[in-house]
Amino acid sequence: MVPRDDIATSFSVTVNNACNQIGFYEIPVDDLEVEACEGHDPEQVEAIFAGIEGESNQCINEMMCGIFPPSAESRFRLSMYIALQVTRGWSFRQRMDEVANLLAPHYVELHATPDRVRAMLRHSGRPHAPRDVDDMITWLTGPNGLRPVLRQGHYVQNMLELAMKLIPLLFQRVWRLLDFGEPMLLISDEPVAIHRLQEGTGGIANSRAIWIPLDRQHALALTRTGTEQTVPSRRVRAEQINSMIASQAHRWIFHHPDDNPLAGLELAPRMVLADEIFDVRRDGDTVREIHRLVRRPVK
Repeated sequence: MVPRDDIATSFSVTVNNACNQIGFYEIPVDDLEVEACEGHDPEQVEAIFAGIEGESNQCINEMMCGIFPPSAESRFRLSMYIALQVTRGWSFRQRMDEVANLLAPHYVELHATPDRVRAMLRHSGRPHAPRDVDDMITWLTGPNGLRPVLRQGHYVQNMLELAMKLIPLLFQRVWRLLDFGEPMLLISDEPVAIHRLQEGTGGIANSRAIWIPLDRQHALALTRTGTEQTVPSRRVRAEQINSMIASQAHRWIFHHPDDNPLAGLELAPRMVLADEIFDVRRDGDTVREIHRLVRRPVK
């Protein structure tokens, strides 16, 4: 078990301790509408995941025994498994927080009209002169203004919703089983490597390839072209996969204690979501800024 930000440090850990995090997918009753509380099981999602993982493990074992390409049934179950690996971790939640925080000022700006702010100030017994209204709007839309606080239910709901949308994108790709001949692969708490067309942009739909290690020497490759078969692969490909999966780790990288897959690897910088002005359009006296959200390296 290796910390993402200090790959010179490592310590041994059991598989169960490395993978288990109690309550991560729990949906508290407090996150539900009143009418949905009766008979609610907070651990229902965790139980569903356990079933999906068990079925996926069987499909992976079949591939390791030479059944490749997988059947349509196995392909669907593995597509669901991979989709959930993309959305179920800490990084997905962090991206949700980043999007919410970046969009919040623009949302507030649309709704915090002078009339509404003036009425709010008046209702609370505070000064509501034009200068007071302007100061309040500046604060609300500024760096210390209103920001959303997402609840556990928000994360789980959006995780499941996006995963369901990713399944057909994964299912329809060309599947290849990469065999590296000997153990040389690592894994992390973000185990799906997405080879993007351009660093910091794009995702599953337009990626060149998607890789997920299945054990120490096999990885599943989902590409856009080619034939579906088992392919002998070289160390250079393993190093590419290892570099991507280690670099995108949220907190932890894992590998077998007998292997040394981090040797010689330089991890890419962490990425954060940034709001940048893409274009400026003028229409008479009106100036409109066109924004876009892009991923940028942490400085």
